[in-house]
Amino acid sequence: MRPDSSRTIRRFQKLVCILAVISGCGRKEHGEVMSKAVSPDSTVDAYLLRFGGPATVRFSYVISLVPHNQPAPSGEEGEFVAEDPKGLTATWDGSRILDINYDSARIYRFTNFSNPLPGGLVELRLKPRGRTALP
Repeated sequence: MRPDSSRTIRRFQKLVCILAVISGCGRKEHGEVMSKAVSPDSTVDAYLLRFGGPATVRFSYVISLVPHNQPAPSGEEGEFVAEDPKGLTATWDGSRILDINYDSARIYRFTNFSNPLPGGLVELRLKPRGRTALP
């Protein structure tokens, strides 16, 4: 093997290592809690979580419902998942209805009800604010 080819292989290995590190940047195992809304009867918490990052991917926003005083979920599973929504908020309209308000969003997952929680099911409603909800 020529000395130049050995140096080329080492450079290639370093480049692969650097790319492996960079590709993991920004993606978080646990989401960042952006807000938490407690139901009026204090039985359910609605978490708005942000995953991802600007280094390699867009942000994903997740709304997850959990029993009151339970920690935020660690994964990107939830009743609502969208990419870079604008003006996203979650507000309670009574103890069993959660309104998801937004200006625009690419919604990848949405269900209009929760898994069974203390006090029963929770209804989720999409409430776009503008004439069109697409970005």
